[in-house]
Amino acid sequence: MIDIKQPYIQVDSINKSFGRSRVLHDISFSVMQNQVTIIRGMNGSGKSTLLSILSTHISPDSGTVFYKGVDSKKNLHNIRNSLGILDHLPMLYERLTVKENLQFFAKVYSISNVRDEIEFWVDKLEISKYLDQQIHNLSHGFRKRVGLARALIHSPQVLLLDEPETGLDQKSLEIFFSILSEFVRSDGCVVLTTHNDFKALEKFSQNFLLEDNRLIHQ
Repeated sequence: MIDIKQPYIQVDSINKSFGRSRVLHDISFSVMQNQVTIIRGMNGSGKSTLLSILSTHISPDSGTVFYKGVDSKKNLHNIRNSLGILDHLPMLYERLTVKENLQFFAKVYSISNVRDEIEFWVDKLEISKYLDQQIHNLSHGFRKRVGLARALIHSPQVLLLDEPETGLDQKSLEIFFSILSEFVRSDGCVVLTTHNDFKALEKFSQNFLLEDNRLIHQ
């Protein structure tokens, strides 16, 4: 059983540069269960790079990310299976249908009850009538909904979301906030990047500003 006083994610002195361009400098913060960590910043401030490090897709030049007290580099497979990721542009197969995309990712995670999980999330995200539509025919907002279904289909413990609200209409935003609130109340934790204020998540959230390569608590 996880000690709820222990951070689920601990980021310790992360640094990252690309060539001579420093992107992140001495970044440290922690994320608890039942918490949303909101990271704001301008385009190019390093928000996406930080999420990529948290997701273990790229490595920091120095510093460590711990998940439940374990160095992420020492437990990659289990950590990646515990993460649900929604990129700014959702990673979906354009020429496959919504259903085919979700079936594919369910199999990647070796989900046994694929049909039930797909049915649950498409109902929750109100995309069931688009199941047979190819992704390239969907609006940006509905792609984001499918991307969120993909991120949640394997019951992750952590959601990493890169500007998830971009391009969403009011209805999609309401669904998004409802699902995030429910996820956090169910012992999940979320790290998301944004340009905006999320009043609907205030009671769950801690807020940071990424500016001049440094993370500032707000």
